[in-house]
Amino acid sequence: MRVFVALSLPSPALAGAGEIQARLRREYGGIRWVEPNRFHITLSFLGEVERKDLSCLSTAVRELVRGREALRLSFGGVGFFPERRRARIIFLEFEEGREKLASLLQACRRIMTAAGFLPAGGDPRPHLTLGRCRSERDFASDELPITAGDAFLAEEVCLYESVLTPQGPHYRPLGREVLTGKAETEGGNGFG
Repeated sequence: MRVFVALSLPSPALAGAGEIQARLRREYGGIRWVEPNRFHITLSFLGEVERKDLSCLSTAVRELVRGREALRLSFGGVGFFPERRRARIIFLEFEEGREKLASLLQACRRIMTAAGFLPAGGDPRPHLTLGRCRSERDFASDELPITAGDAFLAEEVCLYESVLTPQGPHYRPLGREVLTGKAETEGGNGFG
């Protein structure tokens, strides 16, 4: 099964990102836009994982959230991978909370690696993917006036299975953990 660890977004953040995407969608064709109900912040894409390894993976996710508080975030500008002149992916960057989010992402990659799961490559910058260009695209001369918007609280880390379908990926939650800021002494708050 294809698995990844992600920070889920509350409804107001999903709506805000959807509004930004809708503005871009009106201006740009040739882009496969992510369905707003699939928005998330990937912390670590692990690729193929055996079902028998889910317990170990769940323990690693619990270790990741232990003692960590929810993140206050706000969207920043629009970014591009690999770069603005050769864009393949359009994403939202973060303004408020960017450093704490980067720290969570790095901790996730470190914990997953220590647990024996090798995070797939990709740019480790925290981002929310809005769409994927069907072919390389140059956005260098385009003005994309996107403002940061309201801050929101992201407090849920999820382990997802990514099921590929002809209509696009479907994300099935395998477990959730909440960023409470308290050290858990036993058990978790979302995994079996």
